[in-house]
Amino acid sequence: MDKWMRDMEEQRRHDELSRKMDAQTNAIHSQSYAINSQTHALRKQNALLEKEHERQIEKEYKDRIFQLQLHLAQASDDSQRLVFQQMLDDAENDYSQYLLEKEERQLVAARRRQLGIFISLLVLLVGMFGVYYVYTDMQQVRVPELRGVSLAEAKEVLRDEGFVLGTVTEIGGQTVEPGQVSLSTPSGGSKVKRGKVVDLIVAKEETATSETSSEGTASTTSSSQVSSQTFTIEIERTGLSILQAPYLTATYVATIDPGTYTIVETTYNDGHSWGKLKSGQGWISLTEVQGGLAQVNTKDLTTEQVQRWVAYAFFMNPENVHYNRQQPVISVYKEEDDLVYADVTIPSDSDFEPSYWRYRVNAQGELEHGSYEEATGNTHWYVLLEEYRE
Repeated sequence: MDKWMRDMEEQRRHDELSRKMDAQTNAIHSQSYAINSQTHALRKQNALLEKEHERQIEKEYKDRIFQLQLHLAQASDDSQRLVFQQMLDDAENDYSQYLLEKEERQLVAARRRQLGIFISLLVLLVGMFGVYYVYTDMQQVRVPELRGVSLAEAKEVLRDEGFVLGTVTEIGGQTVEPGQVSLSTPSGGSKVKRGKVVDLIVAKEETATSETSSEGTASTTSSSQVSSQTFTIEIERTGLSILQAPYLTATYVATIDPGTYTIVETTYNDGHSWGKLKSGQGWISLTEVQGGLAQVNTKDLTTEQVQRWVAYAFFMNPENVHYNRQQPVISVYKEEDDLVYADVTIPSDSDFEPSYWRYRVNAQGELEHGSYEEATGNTHWYVLLEEYRE
């Protein structure tokens, strides 16, 4: 009887120990699964951040190269062209070196992925990533943002932050005030070694002239000389217009699709830099390609701004391409809902139906177009543009 009791007690202790071990094993498995899930999510997030970081860097390189190509195209004498060509060559070499280093990093990452040591590799990559950026931050500093700053102030900022002032080139037809910095190379915000030479392009004051457009319907001031320098541009945005002439009031031709295009002539009118397409379709605003004009608060627009925004939206519609820019009459007013409305009419066209061409700026500052239902007489509104355009 005593032996039987001892065997039962031993079996009970054995079963209890087995249950504890099973519980610990299950807990370890659960923790391992949670760690693996967190590892996978972290690796995915890290990859997305890395891609976004690379995309931003490439965009900065492309923007800098495009700006220099544009300035080279607008240069009026050989000395300016020589300076811009040297700056452009340096920028293109920097971009090529970056792409080479990027390709090498991708090859290294591909070899590591083949090892299959996911958790260890992730720890290693995070460690290397942190060490690399700590080391980079220790060795490099950011170029100050100098656009719109006076030349004297820019010199002082560069000196205080340990940079060396390089070539200063004055150019007319810029979108900043005369005497202010229009562009720096390297560009503002980029990381470089302390003591790097920074070249500046400064806006030059020009004598305003007035000339009539080829359509005889618009005039402009501060028009720069047309340059025939040829270069290519990459358009990523949608909704950009092709016009018959390099003026905001020129006749709309079509909407240009995203892609790469060749520019054969450039000029400056109405506060925009313009480029003539090699295809012969017309002109596009290079200012819009580069990101547009200064950000406009669409919740506090003037009547003229509302009219220009509505005109831009009106001519976006292919149904209206046969009208010229002077035909629409745009009436702007407020309703009881405190929103700004705009009605478009074409007095010279008796068949034009104004009910189908109503617009309003909603409470969020977005431009809406009214869809008119003839059967019910109701108007349904939908957002057409979120940002100001003209």
